[in-house]
Amino acid sequence: SVPYAELMRRVGRIAAWLHADGVRAGDTVALWAPNVPPVAAITLATLSLGAVAMPLSPLLTAAEAGPLLSAARAVVVVTIPPLVPAAVSLGVRRVIVLGEAEGHPGLK
Repeated sequence: SVPYAELMRRVGRIAAWLHADGVRAGDTVALWAPNVPPVAAITLATLSLGAVAMPLSPLLTAAEAGPLLSAARAVVVVTIPPLVPAAVSLGVRRVIVLGEAEGHPGLK
């Protein structure tokens, strides 16, 4: 469990980072990841910017996720290391990794 004050610090830090990366009100941030604790903070951070948090099942293939991301006009995809190549292939502006992947910013 995470104390509320710590969660809000994380949310603020992530929101500032997303904003500095160009995420604005009305943008869509796709969360193509399992339901792990960092996803809650990313969701709250996204919403605090007035952006849309779009959850996607990590079981989706790129062929399945692609049309959803296009329809939502997602500008950022937050995902896990095994899905980075698929996310990159879909042409969103930025791929952010929960963990580490060479050449992509990571959230821990």
